[in-house]
Amino acid sequence: MLIPLYLLCLIQVAVGPMFPQLALVLVILLSWGRDTASSDRHRLAPTLLGAFAGLCLDLSAPGSAGLNLLVFALAGYAAASFKLIIYRGRWALLVICLAALILRWLLLSASDSRALGLAAHLVSSALTLPFAYLGTRLLVASR
Repeated sequence: MLIPLYLLCLIQVAVGPMFPQLALVLVILLSWGRDTASSDRHRLAPTLLGAFAGLCLDLSAPGSAGLNLLVFALAGYAAASFKLIIYRGRWALLVICLAALILRWLLLSASDSRALGLAAHLVSSALTLPFAYLGTRLLVASR
């Protein structure tokens, strides 16, 4: 699963800032779709998956200085954590995706004045959320 995630990160960087954050959606869906145990160990794999995707984006797009790693790892951890609390995750996954997009924009705009502008981020978010919704529908339908 790491190779398709890595290729998706490379495509995302190559297309530009107005491309949907499909790697983020994939990390959240894979983190939510994992079988969970009652212990805290189930959060490690989704967090590491998110950290890998964020690291791939950070290495491909200089200037982000580990912020994608932080946001993606937190998104994977949040999806794995909320799965234990929330029974139906259709709207929870969209909320996690939206929170991760907002956190990513806030961290990037605070770290660099030349970072992704608000208009480009809004376009990227508007393109990302339908993919998150479609992914959640597929995840719910597969169960």
